[in-house]
Amino acid sequence: MSIRDKILESDDLDKRVVDVPEWGVKVEVRTPNGRDRARITRLLQDETVEPEVALAALLIPALFDPETGDRIFTEDDADVLVGKNGNALQRLAEIASGVSGLTVEAVEEGKGD
Repeated sequence: MSIRDKILESDDLDKRVVDVPEWGVKVEVRTPNGRDRARITRLLQDETVEPEVALAALLIPALFDPETGDRIFTEDDADVLVGKNGNALQRLAEIASGVSGLTVEAVEEGKGD
């Protein structure tokens, strides 16, 4: 098997199943793929982007159904999602930031690039 094939076939996304008692469910929080990460980083570095838009941009590509592996939310759900329990959203955002490496420090550091 070639190196290319090994890379393309690797399961390289970090996944964590998280209990969200406020919603009575468990969700899988995943590392974003390269496309999603670039989009999230661009939004987080834009100081004109509203915080709720940035929160939705971080969470939508990160939250999956742990049983089916399907993405839970779409961009159309952004407004409804950010209207949910703030504690649950904050906890999930912290986990999503951790698995993605998109910490506040990393985003600030990237603003000069």
